[in-house]
Amino acid sequence: MQPAFRHIAERGGAIANVLAGLFLAGVLVLAGLFFVGWKFTRDVRVETRESESGKVVRVETPIGSLRVNSREKADPRNLGIPIYPKAEISAQDAKSASIQLDLGEEHADLNVAAAVYTTDDSVDQVREFYKKEVPHAMLTKRGLEYTEGGYKRIIVIERTSGHTRISLASFGEPASN
Repeated sequence: MQPAFRHIAERGGAIANVLAGLFLAGVLVLAGLFFVGWKFTRDVRVETRESESGKVVRVETPIGSLRVNSREKADPRNLGIPIYPKAEISAQDAKSASIQLDLGEEHADLNVAAAVYTTDDSVDQVREFYKKEVPHAMLTKRGLEYTEGGYKRIIVIERTSGHTRISLASFGEPASN
């Protein structure tokens, strides 16, 4: 072999060796990721059951657990938001859920509740009521927001289908005992 071609062949062989090494490393990384993913998903358990107050979903993973208690028929008075006196609610429009997250030593609780009311009164009448009832609330584009007792409270007031719709939501961490 001529000297010029030998140099190219040696360089090509070195490049081929580097490419083969990178390919092998990539295959090993993918195999490792596949194994970790398989091991993780194999150890995930999901349990769903019905209770007196609603549905309970529990997810167990190798790094922690998540539990969601949903209530289809929540008491809207538990929102902590005044209810407009002339508003009506249908039974299916009040829902709540509590969420517990455990990651070893880390623990977090979150409560979420929502209800939707309607009234024939105008948006301005409803807005005036809430301005008087919760004067510390901030006015937003669609309603009012405020924080009280560790809970974020949201009141959305809008006109739809000839009625004023009042959407109430409350979420936050429950008070510690």
